[in-house]
Formats: sequence, C-alpha cells, structure tokens
Amino acid sequence: MKTPNNPGVWELVSRPGVRNLLISSACGVSGFVTLAISMGVHVYSLSGREFDIALVGLAEFLPTFLLVLPAGALADRVDRRSLAAVGYTAEALVALAGVGYVLAGGTAVWPLTRFGEEFSPWRRFSLARQTNLVPLNPELPPNGLVYDPQSLSLVFLPW
Repeated sequence: MKTPNNPGVWELVSRPGVRNLLISSACGVSGFVTLAISMGVHVYSLSGREFDIALVGLAEFLPTFLLVLPAGALADRVDRRSLAAVGYTAEALVALAGVGYVLAGGTAVWPLTRFGEEFSPWRRFSLARQTNLVPLNPELPPNGLVYDPQSLSLVFLPW
C-alpha cells in the first residue's frame, strides 16, 4: 500500500541513493562471484584435482567465518564508508596480484590458495557495513520495506 510515509518500490528505486546502492552492490557481488568461479576453474585446470578446489574454497571461507564478529565490532566503531573503502581497495589489490600471477604464467596452486585467503578477510570488512537489513525510511513502522544487501533485494516484512 502506497502512502506518504510508505512509498512504493519503484519510487524508492528511483531515488539516486537507493539506485546507486543497488547497482554498486550488484557489481560487487558479480565481481566476487566471477573471481571465485574463475579461480576454481583455473586451479582445476592446473592440478586436475577437486581437492585443490576445496582447499581454495576453505581458504576463502575460513577467514570470513573467523572475522564476522571482529568486522562487525569494527564497523560499529569507525566510519563505515571508510571501512568499506579500505576493504574494497584491498580486495582490488589482492585480485590484481592474483591476475598478475596468472598472467605471469604461475603454475603452482598454493599461491592461488593464498590469494583466496588474503581476499576473504578484506571482503568481510568491506561487507561489514551491509550485514544488517537497513530500513530505507526510519519513520516506517516495523512492518516496512527494507533492503537486504546479501540478496540484493527489497523485502517487505509483514510483521
């Protein structure tokens, strides 16, 4: 239901801030997924073993799992935009180092596992500012429209 205090979805998406947030989140997620898939394919083409892909996945997952609480605590204490900027910059540098290794003709799997291990913590810190559902309009009652950055969707909570 569209009221002055509860705008419709298209009205929210037409706002530049919301639109830019959705576009930047979509680009970040698609870049991360592309990097993760291409790293897995490259590791398999180098070694031919599924176990090496599992090691790369573990190297990407484990730091994220261990840093969820510290990253959230840090996001509560510092400016979230600065934290995200540092995280995104570090992610880009690690990704460029990985691309440089591949373009230089590196054939060992362990450096790629190390790049995955280094990429993951920065991903956690850059996403720390987006881990909660963020109300788009603070004056809305609890059953309002919210943005879920993990699934890149606008969600209506009926309760």
